[in-house]
Amino acid sequence: MSNEHEYSSLEKINQKKVENALFSIPNLLSIKNSYKKIQFVSFLAEWCPNCDYEAIELANYVDTYNSLVEFSIVMQFTTHAKSGKFISKYRLNTSLIQPECKQKDEELNIKTAFYKFRRTLIDERKWGVPLHVIRVVKRTGNEIFVIKGESKREEVQNFLDKNLQKG
Repeated sequence: MSNEHEYSSLEKINQKKVENALFSIPNLLSIKNSYKKIQFVSFLAEWCPNCDYEAIELANYVDTYNSLVEFSIVMQFTTHAKSGKFISKYRLNTSLIQPECKQKDEELNIKTAFYKFRRTLIDERKWGVPLHVIRVVKRTGNEIFVIKGESKREEVQNFLDKNLQKG
């Protein structure tokens, strides 16, 4: 892990097309019907140095909030075996959602719903990982937040604490 960090702030997304693009990603519909108030979906890749950094933070979030927040990981551009090793290495006790692209291939990447979703976010990074999507279910409608890179621990913890306190 020798790359520079790629920290990014939480960003609220106000466009309905973003939520539609999110749920066009195969295998994500399972989170749409979650009974938990907050769903936290992380897109990672085992070959990504910033994902290694972020997996450490993600493990802390899961340890702290797992009973209240539904955490899921999508291991992009990675074989099932390598995904399993990554998840085990960082002790990420979360559900694993199957990716639509299991290899690091630029031509395949640009054909994915994940790539199209990232474009709705104006995420110009080549591979787009790490990327976190946080969906907060509210009576007045759902809210979507994204982190395009590594999360800032204090910001995420304050956000989760605040949103979990509200009815």
